[in-house]
Amino acid sequence: MKYATVSEIVRELEEDPVERSGHVYHRIPFPEFAHLTASSSAESAQQKLELVRNVLDGRRARGLPCDRLLDIGANAGLFTFSLAETVGSVTAYEPHPRYGPIGEYLASARTPNVDWRPRPFALDEVTESWDVALMLSSFQWITEGDRKLEDGRRLLQALSRNVKCLIFELGLNSGSSAVTTRRRNHVGAIYHLLRRSTEYPHVDLVARTKPWEGAARSGWRYTFVCSQDDDAVPEVWYAPLKYVNV
Repeated sequence: MKYATVSEIVRELEEDPVERSGHVYHRIPFPEFAHLTASSSAESAQQKLELVRNVLDGRRARGLPCDRLLDIGANAGLFTFSLAETVGSVTAYEPHPRYGPIGEYLASARTPNVDWRPRPFALDEVTESWDVALMLSSFQWITEGDRKLEDGRRLLQALSRNVKCLIFELGLNSGSSAVTTRRRNHVGAIYHLLRRSTEYPHVDLVARTKPWEGAARSGWRYTFVCSQDDDAVPEVWYAPLKYVNV
């Protein structure tokens, strides 16, 4: 679908929400959409956004590059458009049949430094280099749960060569498309996935979040920062959000 105005997008979302428990999954960070409801926890999403900002600020403070950003699974653009204000460029991928066209229009109309690509992010897309990449709860959709897990591992391997810093989030054994494990220690399982599937010398757990309340959609998500940099991830990157529990 192609849009002609922001008002057209707002009207469509009001009349036909994308989500069952909200108009959209994450809020869309433009004033025209402020009245729409989100199905995910607004507090959790905002804390995660601040966590990413802390990572970027920490890299800037250390003189490390963070001007070229990649957002894999951008949804309707909460992180893409919010972070575009402080970086040079953002490349965003979102294959969803509704979020993809929404983000594509908003990028062209509002944020000229965003290159929005309404298609899946796959191995053949890793033809560029980025300073920082976000893969926030999109890995399990790329791998279709366990079905294409080896494809996901190869994608992580390629990203670790082309991205200086990867912010990666995953929850195990929950959701309609889930990577599963028999390990009781989910943190350890995700850590080993990243260690075995990437070339990053530093992999650090920085937060855990719970996007929804209630037993129907339970399960923690864990956020890791993976870095090519020679020294360990400094505490300032994630303080005071270490092990966020919302």
